[in-house]
Amino acid sequence: MERPGVGVLLSVVLLVAGTACGEAEPGDEPLREGGASPSAQPTDTGAAGTYERTLIFLGASADSVLAVPFSFRTVASADGVERQAWAWLDRGGAWEAFFKDSWSTGPTRVPWRLHPRGPIHLVVDQGDIFERVIYEEGPRSLELIPGEVLSDFAGPRGGTYRLQEGALLLGEGRIDGYVLDASLAWRQPAVPAADLVLVVSGDALQVVLAGDDGQPEDGAATPWRAWVRMDFVDRGWEEVDVRWTGSRDFEPARRPVPDGWTWVSPDSAFSGELLIRSSHMEAVEGSGPILPVEAVFEVEGTVTVEDREFPVYGVVRHTQRNPGR
Repeated sequence: MERPGVGVLLSVVLLVAGTACGEAEPGDEPLREGGASPSAQPTDTGAAGTYERTLIFLGASADSVLAVPFSFRTVASADGVERQAWAWLDRGGAWEAFFKDSWSTGPTRVPWRLHPRGPIHLVVDQGDIFERVIYEEGPRSLELIPGEVLSDFAGPRGGTYRLQEGALLLGEGRIDGYVLDASLAWRQPAVPAADLVLVVSGDALQVVLAGDDGQPEDGAATPWRAWVRMDFVDRGWEEVDVRWTGSRDFEPARRPVPDGWTWVSPDSAFSGELLIRSSHMEAVEGSGPILPVEAVFEVEGTVTVEDREFPVYGVVRHTQRNPGR
């Protein structure tokens, strides 16, 4: 696939800004992206709340894993909007946090709408589905291109999860794979499900798990949701018991982080175990001595569905939040 020129891509971005987006925020560059699905907005009146959109690209080859997660978080109040964005690149277990920023904008009626920032440009269609995520800075050029939608899932509290085919364009060419697009929204002081798992076993199996953040108390299981696409057929479990297989202290945040995960569904038809190959973890600002954690993990393991066992690899987006964020 021939890569379009940067000028063409930015022209497309600006065209979307004129047709699919609303007002620009004072002091911020013009909106170029349509934002989260309406189903991922808080259900009560008003725009105050926290909104999160995560995209994870996972390459289709298990021999040399390549993954790119993007995360966007917005905290809205009557006084204005606080925005954060992160992006990471994983090449065969070597993680790089290639983008991180936080900034403020004025109050808006549509705080869930994502904003471009610096070298990141966003293109969506009228249905709020990403067409491209573009990163251009100096010699680095990266484009995430979600493709055909394979499955749509509805999560708790209005969350939406979309599994798609996808491709990543890097300087050395095109890498095909899968894209998970997840949207969450919640009202403070609630702390919502925060862990997000995408693991695959080629075309035969794709698994999405969404679960609670924080350390399970005394090794107890916590309820997660799970969706499986096996041999092109979808299946889901509203509650799966997930446990950390172990933990280790992450001193910068003064709290433990997982060493892996194991799970089983109530009907025992779906189970699995994931071990961490590599990680990138960061303690972020917070109140009190225990700090929030933003982390990404490359994982491998096995998944069993109805007595069929699959070797899997993939990505876990792990967050530990303090109440109120």
